[in-house]
Amino acid sequence: MAECPHCSIEINIYDEHIKEDYLRCSDCGQFLEIASMNPVVLKKLYIEECLECFEDVFIPEEAGVGDVVECVECKVKFEILEVGNPPKISKLVVE
Repeated sequence: MAECPHCSIEINIYDEHIKEDYLRCSDCGQFLEIASMNPVVLKKLYIEECLECFEDVFIPEEAGVGDVVECVECKVKFEILEVGNPPKISKLVVE
């Protein structure tokens, strides 16, 4: 069990879960990442749509302007332009 950092409800963590898995709180809907397994620690995630494949890009709560995140599906990297809920991202052009 772990506590949702947004609404404080207890969330079941199962044996098949591993560190860096993504979850969604069934009570408040907040997206979460398993930051640690022993003890289980959950942290908030924000979601933005990938500008390439339109899948979800997960952005950690502590991410800041200039940080880079990657789309889990297509592996395109994005730079965070503005923090907030939702954050603003831009495709990172690598030359």
